[in-house]
Amino acid sequence: MAQKPHGIRRWQTNLHYNVFVILFFIAISTAYSCTDKKVEGAMIAEQKQEPNFSLIGRKLEELYDSKYSSSGMDFLVSKNLAKQTNSKSDVFVDLGGQLLEGTDVRIITLRTADSKKASGVDNKQNRYLFVEKKGAKGFVISDTLNVKKGQDYSVNTFFENGRKGIAVGNFNEAEEFFEITALYEISNEGKKKKLDLNTTVLDCPVPLDYIREDDSGNYQFGVKNQSAHSRFWKENSSESPAQTGFYVLDEATIALKDKTLKVTVLEKNAKKVENAQHFDLRIEVSEKSGKGFAPKSNAAIVQSLDGSCSADGFTDVVSKDNYFTIEQTFCKDALYVSSYTTFKVVGNDILLHKYSESYTDRNNPDKEIKDKIWTNKEFGQIKFENFNYKTSIKR
Repeated sequence: MAQKPHGIRRWQTNLHYNVFVILFFIAISTAYSCTDKKVEGAMIAEQKQEPNFSLIGRKLEELYDSKYSSSGMDFLVSKNLAKQTNSKSDVFVDLGGQLLEGTDVRIITLRTADSKKASGVDNKQNRYLFVEKKGAKGFVISDTLNVKKGQDYSVNTFFENGRKGIAVGNFNEAEEFFEITALYEISNEGKKKKLDLNTTVLDCPVPLDYIREDDSGNYQFGVKNQSAHSRFWKENSSESPAQTGFYVLDEATIALKDKTLKVTVLEKNAKKVENAQHFDLRIEVSEKSGKGFAPKSNAAIVQSLDGSCSADGFTDVVSKDNYFTIEQTFCKDALYVSSYTTFKVVGNDILLHKYSESYTDRNNPDKEIKDKIWTNKEFGQIKFENFNYKTSIKR
């Protein structure tokens, strides 16, 4: 049998080698391509953890397909939100909202529904915080924040220089300690900005899931490996920053079994004029004697001055047992309105108990107009520091 020339054999060997090399590189390229697609998919999923910016400027309720109540909880269905939040379910639980003190910004919280079952602690599911700014069209979405499963959060966290926002972290219920892992400033325009963990936190309320009527007063917060603080720790160690530039307009005392509280009405020094109207005031509640009560402050209880109104504004603060009432008069359309905002001290918290208004027609004072009364059946549970005369009472 005739043998093939050596040149042909070498050519076949080289051909086999070249085919092998080409197939090898095709295989490697395919593997890398699949890896790239997996990485790309993971990045897209990660990006979808927070709603995208197509929500900004829209009303949250416009995104709902439907709403219903079950087992004392408010549910909403939204395919749009499910897509925006990368949620497997289009059913969410409406956890309500909190107003950012002294602003027209509120935080509305939704969480993914867990087979429509109620849960004592809502951190077992992802929570989606929608920051809303009030404008001419009402409240619209201005920013968003995703709080992941297992984490807790606290709204109305106060920083230095009058800044406020949200703290995210983990609450140890046994130790009553909130370990902060992230801080966000929320501007008066409703925009969030992540802060360094070395930022001084002046106050951080107990995460909403863990508020109890029998609060021990031992709650503390802090960043891991840094100092732990009680609420309003800096105000208790020196003169309250809230009182700088103010004078005491009025006071009332609340005598409880284990402590005595003081309600202080503060007005800016610049407005200290005899027989003046008293609007835009700050109300503080602090401990006069005893131990363990965290001071609280609110600048959104007394109405702002309407230039065309001759009403007096704040008129009195009265207390009885564990209740106190802020009385004021203001104008609404053609009416003089006398309002009575009553709070109840419950443990280490102060809750809105009742709100009422009586009316006098400015053009016809003898005209009879029925008074209106709101209780917690209408407004739910509102803490003293979160009350706002513009938004807390649904008229």
